[in-house]
Amino acid sequence: LDSTGSGTWSYLSCDKLNPTAPGCNLKRLTWHNENIRYEGDEFIHGRHWPAIGKALHPGFKGKQKFAVLRWTSLVEGDVSVHGTFTGYPKAKGGNGVRVVIFVNGQRFYASDIARGDAKGVEFDLLLVLNKGTNIDFVVDSKGHSDYDTTPIDVTIERLK
Repeated sequence: LDSTGSGTWSYLSCDKLNPTAPGCNLKRLTWHNENIRYEGDEFIHGRHWPAIGKALHPGFKGKQKFAVLRWTSLVEGDVSVHGTFTGYPKAKGGNGVRVVIFVNGQRFYASDIARGDAKGVEFDLLLVLNKGTNIDFVVDSKGHSDYDTTPIDVTIERLK
């Protein structure tokens, strides 16, 4: 949620943890009405992956595919970025996920979430942004993408 209307959201996938890294092959996900989410081009288990809706889910097939939710600032100034990443509470398998927040390619936050951890992890960042600054919220499957649905609740507020 961008409570100030001061940024835009993009729904992406890439081959590297850092979406600004050379060779990351950053791609826009496509909106799928039937699943009410943005999806990548890998098709397995009857769905397309990676996927981003109310949650992020990385890709499946051999080569790692990271789910990237990107917010791009339309303003300059101080902002607060706070929220929670949570695990999939009904997870019966998998090995959990790693969540990372990058600001223009610089890592500002990283944490692991255990399989099924419905409490998850909180983040609270105070940032000084320029127009065009990208904040990337990334989910890493840690090599095993089963049960990696990762809800995110994020609020970005412009400070005065």
